[in-house]
Amino acid sequence: MTRAHRTPPPHIQQLASLAILRQLAVSKHSCLVPFHSSSTLVVFVALHTLPCASHLPLCIFFAPVVMAPSLQATARVTGVLYACIVVCGIFGEVGVREQLVDRSSATATAGNILASPNLFLAGFVSDIGMIAADVAVAVLFHSLLSTTHATLSLAAMAFRLLQAATLAVNLLNHLAAWLIVSGATSSMAGTFDTSQRHSLVLLLLDVQQHGYDLGLVFFGINCILTGLLLRSSALIPGPLAWAVLACGPVYIVGSLVRFVAPQWHSSVEPAYLLPFVAETFLAVYLIAFGVRTVTGRNADRKGQ
Repeated sequence: MTRAHRTPPPHIQQLASLAILRQLAVSKHSCLVPFHSSSTLVVFVALHTLPCASHLPLCIFFAPVVMAPSLQATARVTGVLYACIVVCGIFGEVGVREQLVDRSSATATAGNILASPNLFLAGFVSDIGMIAADVAVAVLFHSLLSTTHATLSLAAMAFRLLQAATLAVNLLNHLAAWLIVSGATSSMAGTFDTSQRHSLVLLLLDVQQHGYDLGLVFFGINCILTGLLLRSSALIPGPLAWAVLACGPVYIVGSLVRFVAPQWHSSVEPAYLLPFVAETFLAVYLIAFGVRTVTGRNADRKGQ
């Protein structure tokens, strides 16, 4: 007699799915008919093909299997998002704040913001985009590097996410400065006069500048860890990996100098050219070439 076909309980399906995937390579009778459905691969398998299935009812069921994204696709998406970080970061800092904020004059700063409100708000939106891309890059780099060293990769992701969180909270200073200078908040009307409000705006933007540098301390640690992981994995050329690692000390030292010896900060500013070049080249390399093949990585390791 033919046994009735029915769907087994979920826990039996899960156990059978694992067994199926191990047996498909050696089984001569399994029926594997894959087809794509968004993020899953649906596999039809007859359980009677398994050696351990003699005591199980004959059945056919769907076994969802998560499809891992291509390593090259992940690398290129990482590169695109990294390029977004570079572009948005430069626009927010150089294209907006350096153009509108006069650190020596609160009145001039307020006048510049009121004269170019759309540019000031564009800087706010640009920073939001940069932070969002940073979060995504942190996760994607972890997925690329976790097989090299799981603990270091997790630590690198944590420090990059900590930087993103710091910058996100710090961005409220930018928004608060706009609310005050534009008169969007009525709480300032009877409390501070115009000159006091302008001074408060400049103070908030100074705090934002220092908060940005605080985030770069955490990012500097991330650069050191990421550079070590990239060098060890040989996913990218060695010199580029070392350049990423070298960005870390630049960010850390530059930020600490601003905190404890601001009069010397102008002397270390030229060093920031290294992170700009290294991170730009990293983004371009990932977009153009992805990551190196196993053959390329092995050749690179032999040349060490």
